[in-house]
Amino acid sequence: MNGYLLHYKPVDSISRVTLNHVLFGRLAYRTYHGKKYAYYSPGMLHDIMFYRISNGNIFVLDIDKINTEELRIFGDIFVTPHTIDINIEDMETGEYHWKMISEKKRLECHVKRTKNKRT
Repeated sequence: MNGYLLHYKPVDSISRVTLNHVLFGRLAYRTYHGKKYAYYSPGMLHDIMFYRISNGNIFVLDIDKINTEELRIFGDIFVTPHTIDINIEDMETGEYHWKMISEKKRLECHVKRTKNKRT
């Protein structure tokens, strides 16, 4: 499968967390009237198929919606064309990833709409 290898090396631990939130999105947990909910805040990989090879290495099909200049604030980012032998079923989107995590925790997940879209 042809795509791009996104290799990143954050400057420090705070940059690593922020970079992961900007890329993958995040979950926030809130309790209303005794019931716990998960709210998903979208990241750059919200609707882009990706496969996490290892920490700091991500294979993505498309880099058009990824703003690498915004990511360079947090550390070194390298994007190279790459071919990998995986099935499309092994790949996931940011939204699917966080919905599966909230489902495992048996929480109702809502997608939070933000004013400034990162796509």
